[in-house]
Amino acid sequence: MDGFYYLHTNGDMIFKRFEPEAESPFVKKVWPLDLKNRMDAWKIALEGLFLGANIERIEDLAKKWGLTFEDSIEMLKRVKTLDPEEVGGLKLFVQKILKMGEEEFWEKAKQGF
Repeated sequence: MDGFYYLHTNGDMIFKRFEPEAESPFVKKVWPLDLKNRMDAWKIALEGLFLGANIERIEDLAKKWGLTFEDSIEMLKRVKTLDPEEVGGLKLFVQKILKMGEEEFWEKAKQGF
């Protein structure tokens, strides 16, 4: 485990080496992060977006972690199911981070499968 990200009620995504107090009134959600596990990065980005994380912060994390269109196709190939927060976050990720329409994304994604 490399640390934790948590979503502050103001939309900030904050990294901590040690698990933050999940019961704090300022913490919306906490995620563990293992940098060797690509799904941790995707889960943090997608769920964070769905729960109201600042777009700019998710953009920064996406660049840092290499969460690109091509990587989203790999993620979708490997994941069995996405939970509702991840599905909602993926729609926002496509629109706000990849700057694509949903139909455009899925048309282009079909070519990668």
